[in-house]
Amino acid sequence: MKGIELPTSTLIVIIIAAIVLVAVIGFFIAGWVGTEEMKQQNAWTIGCFSLLWKGCNPEALESISVHYDANGDGRIDSADTMLDLCRRMYGAGMSPEECVGKCLGCFQRTR
Repeated sequence: MKGIELPTSTLIVIIIAAIVLVAVIGFFIAGWVGTEEMKQQNAWTIGCFSLLWKGCNPEALESISVHYDANGDGRIDSADTMLDLCRRMYGAGMSPEECVGKCLGCFQRTR
């Protein structure tokens, strides 16, 4: 028995279409995985702007509320502070002074 005979150009088009389909699927899967990290980074950036407005004062970290579940209680509320978000992103042992140093504008001011 003889198999299906396809012209070479048709085979090339099918292979390229399959590669493009796999690439598009990979793009969408990668996009869905990173959305939580993007929300977290966005909350951090907005919090850093607020901290900059407050003079990069380490005590201000506890008064800046971020719109992200920073303390991990499952709710987004005023209890989610910039200090909680810093410790979630960079480690539980971060001091307020170290957290201030993680904000780009404040990092440049403290040096």
